[in-house]
Amino acid sequence: MKKRLLFAALFSAALVSCTKDQVVEVQQDEIKFRVATENATKAPVGAVATNTNSIDNFRVIASLYTSDPVTVYMDETFTRTSPAGKWTALNTKHFWPTNALDFYAVSPSTTTGVSNDGKTITDYVADGNTDLLYSVKINQTKTDNNPDVALNFRHALSQIVFKAKNTNDKLGVAIKSVSVKKVLSKNTLTLSAATGNTEDNLSSDTNASTETSSKWGTWGTATVYADYDAIITEDADLQVSENTITLTADNKGLLLMPQDLTPWAPSTDEDNSSNGSYFLITCKIWNKVNANSAKNESVYLHGSAEDYAEVAIPTTDIVWQQGKKYVYTFIFGDGAGYIDPTDPVEPGDPVLLPIKLAVTVDEFQSATGIDVPMATN
Repeated sequence: MKKRLLFAALFSAALVSCTKDQVVEVQQDEIKFRVATENATKAPVGAVATNTNSIDNFRVIASLYTSDPVTVYMDETFTRTSPAGKWTALNTKHFWPTNALDFYAVSPSTTTGVSNDGKTITDYVADGNTDLLYSVKINQTKTDNNPDVALNFRHALSQIVFKAKNTNDKLGVAIKSVSVKKVLSKNTLTLSAATGNTEDNLSSDTNASTETSSKWGTWGTATVYADYDAIITEDADLQVSENTITLTADNKGLLLMPQDLTPWAPSTDEDNSSNGSYFLITCKIWNKVNANSAKNESVYLHGSAEDYAEVAIPTTDIVWQQGKKYVYTFIFGDGAGYIDPTDPVEPGDPVLLPIKLAVTVDEFQSATGIDVPMATN
């Protein structure tokens, strides 16, 4: 009996000594993203439109669908990683709940003024060089987004590009800089729940080509004005010829607040007390002695061989829409704009006054009559 008990004890000890800890991994579905942007930013100088290949980061706020009050499920920043097209959460991984989610995303991730639920960006200030993008996906589940959530980002700002040409072969023009004056700069953006709720938004969506579509966010009413300096493609002394030249590259330019422009009216508001919008070009203008004459052989009409002078040109009466690029071409030849409205002496006066001739002809006046004798010797 004792032998049997001893054997049983030894067998039990052997079972205990052979036991090993087993790790069982519980599979969970991580929320992952793939990103696309519509055609239209981040550069050492000037502003470059962000695209699918250049977007670096974004912030996503996801809330439980239809929850009231809004229940935020995740608020995370994602950054691009290798291989291309992969995105990594900056802080922690997030997994799909049983509930559906609403996703609101903004890029860059450092954008300030984003509400707790991600639905609005309050008092955003356009700095002229930073692209602002946003994306929305509503009522999304794990089943809808296998293997990942497709975010299509739209451009919230307008892109402004500048070119120039000279139609007068007797006129010389050299441009140093271009600015935009008195345009709205601060506003609040409300994102639409329809912004990116369908897969076809990953490509150009013809049904949402203008911001009047419900798939675009809505800017509020702005009242703050600012001035912006563009970065031209070359250093000073960029000469303008009969061929259109590029002042800012097509994929660069100012990124400004969408707005309904009210142009400066120099004929009725010389000092621009109404805050109308206008362009300010720093340039030199000269009259050529002949078609091949050098500048130092010419007569200067505005500025001098050593100094540049400013030319003010009212903006056109147009609405800048978000996600649209506007190319302005300055055409010199018949005129050259106006004196800057901030000039204390001649605000709003034309820069070049054409020489006009008023012609009159005096009547022949009667002179003393002269008798010519016809007699001969």
